[in-house]
Amino acid sequence: MIDIDNTYEPKNFDILLTDVCGKDLREGISERLGVDHLSDSSKKFDDDINGIMYGVNFRLFCATTIKINKKIKVVHFLLDTGSPVTYISEDVLNAFGVSAIRPNDKILVEINNIRTFVMMSPTISHFSEINLIGTEFMVLSESLLTVDFSKRRFSLKLNFYQNQGVEEVETKRMLAIQNNISYI
Repeated sequence: MIDIDNTYEPKNFDILLTDVCGKDLREGISERLGVDHLSDSSKKFDDDINGIMYGVNFRLFCATTIKINKKIKVVHFLLDTGSPVTYISEDVLNAFGVSAIRPNDKILVEINNIRTFVMMSPTISHFSEINLIGTEFMVLSESLLTVDFSKRRFSLKLNFYQNQGVEEVETKRMLAIQNNISYI
């Protein structure tokens, strides 16, 4: 049996992302998704998240809203099942007027009308300009991920397994995040 070292440092996380950069968020991905990255929104999205496969490595990208400090913007995310943490880039933080974030700081935001913690994409990583939706968000929002490779599309159905009241789910979610544990 493999001994698991559970000393994960989110600030040291990295992925090999050589085929997509920040310019793709503003241009090609925005065009394919039909909405501009970092555009203002009058309301939060609260439906399932639908996205596309983009680039030579068929990366899963979607557009959803983030709410920080009473501002709502549409943000493009790479869906990454290999990342436990959700990250947003320094550009996104700046667009919300948030600055001076330390590498280990967690920020409470609303993604697609779901409260969650995020961290800033590490500046020395291969994805410093990219926003990642990690598995913690997917688990805590009780999501079902379906990928249609033939159509180059995916769907992330939020609260798919929710059979409990909103307050109970929210309490479990926040306790799990605060204690760095997951719940099933």
